[in-house]
Amino acid sequence: KVISLKIELDSLLCESNEIAKHGKSGVVFDSIKEKSKKIKIDISEKKNELESIETIFNDLYLRCPNIPMNGGLGIRMISGG
Repeated sequence: KVISLKIELDSLLCESNEIAKHGKSGVVFDSIKEKSKKIKIDISEKKNELESIETIFNDLYLRCPNIPMNGGLGIRMISGG
């Protein structure tokens, strides 16, 4: 879910940048303005959703104990050779 949200967000940001480039050229139609507004709203929603999911993930991640290596006995395995 996080990866797909990040991809969607990157796509929206890219599209927003393209619209901004067109706006700098001085030619701005009402349809472009409306599309730009919709994209900004979508970006905001996706960012909020992503932050929420990442907060939940980080909370769960920090509750997981570290798993010791080598069976948890603190003994290093030495291979003969």
